Amino acid sequence: MNKQTTVRAVARKTGHTYFQVQTTLEALLEVWTDALTNGEQISIQGFLSIKVTQMKTHRRGKLLHHREDTPMQKVAYRVDARMSNVLKQRLRKENLRSGSYRPHIQKSGIKKND
Repeated sequence: MNKQTTVRAVARKTGHTYFQVQTTLEALLEVWTDALTNGEQISIQGFLSIKVTQMKTHRRGKLLHHREDTPMQKVAYRVDARMSNVLKQRLRKENLRSGSYRPHIQKSGIKKND
């Protein structure tokens, strides 16, 4: 689902105009972008949480294709997203209904998905 299909679906579901939903979504994305840029975490109860983690990059010369004059970024960023337990449970219920549920098999026997 991309931005355009999201706006259409929300407009249909809420009865708001496409323009109203698009304006709201763009404002929401801007607020979230500012929060993540400032090192904050976004947590939406019952859905997911997102945070950006700063990582060290490889040191110059450690990779085969890098030379001493190879420009290197000093930092890299990783996005961590975690599903809420509510979303996990809902996905499991859907998988059980659709028949795509497969339990994890361990040496000691069968263990259901956590």
